[in-house]
Amino acid sequence: MFAYRITEIDSGIVVGTEEEPILLCASREVAHRAVADAELLETLPAKLIFSRRIAEARDVKPAAPQAPGSAQETSRASRA
Repeated sequence: MFAYRITEIDSGIVVGTEEEPILLCASREVAHRAVADAELLETLPAKLIFSRRIAEARDVKPAAPQAPGSAQETSRASRA
């Protein structure tokens, strides 16, 4: 089992082991997810991990952006 380290540097966040950096991430959230996935890979097959991730992504639906002229946008304009 490896010990992973998350280090913040000027250009991003580095995830690595004691010996070497492995991945450069854009955010801490991505870095923590990478470490969690790496730890899971030690006990579960990758196919199972990523099929769970796809199922989670389907359950969480992002809010749709409001287009100009939509009903909500129009009601805001009429109040002004």
